[in-house]
Amino acid sequence: MRNLYLMFLIFSILFSFLLTLFLKPLLSNFVKDVPNKRSSHLKTIPSAGGLIFIIPLISYAFYVGDLKFILLIPLAIIGLIDDIFIISRIFRAFFQLLTISAIIILFRENLSVFYIHKIPLMIFPIVLAGLSFINIFNFMDGLDGLLAGCALLIFSRSLFLYSPELSILIGSLIVFLLFNWCPAKIFMGDIGSTFLGAIYFMILINSSDFSEFIMNILIATPLLIDSLSCILIRFSKKQNIFIPHKLHLYQRLNQAGFKHSTISLIYMGSTSFLVLISTLNNNILLMLTSLAVILLGLFLNKKYAVKFN
Repeated sequence: MRNLYLMFLIFSILFSFLLTLFLKPLLSNFVKDVPNKRSSHLKTIPSAGGLIFIIPLISYAFYVGDLKFILLIPLAIIGLIDDIFIISRIFRAFFQLLTISAIIILFRENLSVFYIHKIPLMIFPIVLAGLSFINIFNFMDGLDGLLAGCALLIFSRSLFLYSPELSILIGSLIVFLLFNWCPAKIFMGDIGSTFLGAIYFMILINSSDFSEFIMNILIATPLLIDSLSCILIRFSKKQNIFIPHKLHLYQRLNQAGFKHSTISLIYMGSTSFLVLISTLNNNILLMLTSLAVILLGLFLNKKYAVKFN
């Protein structure tokens, strides 16, 4: 089995590298991320680079008939359209809801972890959670290497627990991260961030039991807490939470003068520590580690970040 993982990993690295060399000039001409007042970059950068890690995985899924990844194609397509033309939030939300519903239907037998067989109404918070995770990953894609690096670490933990196909995604993310690291030469765009969010949701509902589910949540603490706390603070300040902004902790640290690479390393370092602790299969210890990461975030927020306003 390990040889299979290694084969998938090597294949995806080589394929993704060649794919990057082919796609980057095309994306530079047709899918550009032009800086605006919310941007954390100053130059026009080719976007929709998520194709680098989506195409290898979807190609393999078609080859073996793996429906779980094929289901994500509509979400990827709408993400690509949004990267090129910018479409309405309602239209994006519809396709996200469609994708989440399809994933839930496909893995309905796994939902016993959430006691849905005893409490049918649990389906609604599960759908809401799926939509939230897709958008949280999208929100956290704002600095060079941050989301790609954290996702790479989070998915690496699930490699042996979920399916060997994830090694294809991991290999592709390694290549993408090389081009996305500061200074970024390509962005993943909405097509990439929403795709990764859907994969994360898929991993969550495939947790073997509730303890494993909690573990998969906790290892993503840096991404989840930054985004969720930002939403709650904005809501408490009576701000429209659906309007784009630059109020995430990672954005305010960048505004305070922290380099992209420094912030990304903080988030990746925290995530890697959580992933490492999770291998001990002790949720109490993992919760304490997650609390330590949250305290680090509070310290950075108070000591260094630009004030939340």
